[in-house]
Amino acid sequence: VVWSQNGSAVVGTSAKTDGNGQTTVTFTDLKAETVNITATVNSTSQSKPSSFVPDPAQFKIDQVSLKSDGTGSTSGAHITDNIVAKVHVVDASGTAVNNETVTFSVSGSATLGSPSGKTDTTGWVTVNFTDTVAEVVTFTGTLNNGSHSSATMTFSSVPTSLVLTQNGARGSAKDPIIYTAVVTDAVGHKLQGLTVRYTQPGGYVVCSINNEITDANGESKMTCHTSGGTSMGTSVTATVYATSVSDTVSGINYYLY
Repeated sequence: VVWSQNGSAVVGTSAKTDGNGQTTVTFTDLKAETVNITATVNSTSQSKPSSFVPDPAQFKIDQVSLKSDGTGSTSGAHITDNIVAKVHVVDASGTAVNNETVTFSVSGSATLGSPSGKTDTTGWVTVNFTDTVAEVVTFTGTLNNGSHSSATMTFSSVPTSLVLTQNGARGSAKDPIIYTAVVTDAVGHKLQGLTVRYTQPGGYVVCSINNEITDANGESKMTCHTSGGTSMGTSVTATVYATSVSDTVSGINYYLY
């Protein structure tokens, strides 16, 4: 008897029939598929299908990909960006696994769009996550058999607002005007360590920058006073260095006394 199959299965050596006219053969497959096993004697043959199913204990995650919809980067994002996370699941032979549940988790303050999902026919499952804190977030996908894989995304704050105020003083040497610039990100977090540049009122006014770099409260300050006469209707603009984030206060008067 000659044995054959139409898939990826491996069939054992052909055997001769015994006294009862029977013979057996063993076959195996590393691929999840249905194969037709055919026995042929001379020119006569018969076939039967045999289905191989993947072993869930051997499933594994072979790929995890992250991408920010804001920066387009696979490793860095701005806070509040939406991160598209994709997980790919395969069986022991590397074939994509359909309808397998993947549980998701994220570290830090990040939030997930869904706690779990099922793979599609290509073995992929997708979930979104985001964060409102500047930090490194670890995303992990885990299978029911405990197999897991991770990837990281670094969220950073970007200045989106600068508010400039002044203390309403007379602008004399004894009562100087203090300008305060407060820099925040998209969710209102006050940003430390950013350089703020100021324009000068001009005329008799002299200024000194108290702290050009924002402090822990997101503040930078400049102090101004007149040095020899009255200056009326002046203005000051503060800008976060190397950005277009700025604010202006106008109509500021400086009096000698």
